[in-house]
Amino acid sequence: MTSASSKTSLGFARLQAQRGVRVVALTSARNRDFVAGLGLYDAVVGYDEAGDLPREPSVLVDVAGDAHVRRAVHERLGEALQRSILVGATHWDRAQPGGGDPLPGPAPAMFFAPNQMRVRTKDWGAAGLAERFGASFRGLVAWSEGWLVRERVDGPGPALEAYRGVVGGEVSPAVGYVVQLT
Repeated sequence: MTSASSKTSLGFARLQAQRGVRVVALTSARNRDFVAGLGLYDAVVGYDEAGDLPREPSVLVDVAGDAHVRRAVHERLGEALQRSILVGATHWDRAQPGGGDPLPGPAPAMFFAPNQMRVRTKDWGAAGLAERFGASFRGLVAWSEGWLVRERVDGPGPALEAYRGVVGGEVSPAVGYVVQLT
């Protein structure tokens, strides 16, 4: 799981851990202690250590979208990598799509939540999807009470300032902004 300190990664990892799935965090040196301190991940690995991951059957869930990290994981795991799923681009400035030598292992596939929601609506019906989503979301909210610091931001100026702080890496991953623009 790349960008392991992001709220998307934390939520996904929590749900997988509840299912008994082993989840390894890939994160920056700056956020390593925070990620490890949550006790959520089975292992916490720095981006600079991606080339040392154990070669075992794995799935890459890439929230960072960092082409260099993705390549390091693909090169290290090779055929042990069963799937490579692109979910986000928290490292948008290092995405560099395409170009270069093909990646070893499976080609990265894009995950798009609205498409998956359509599939699950067909599988479970709208009410079934809403029920399952609500139950999962309530569980994640309750879990986050122990570590997430919610900060309210009012107005476009403060929202832009908060955004710049997040993008600049100046905001603790323990902070979640609640933004009101009007």
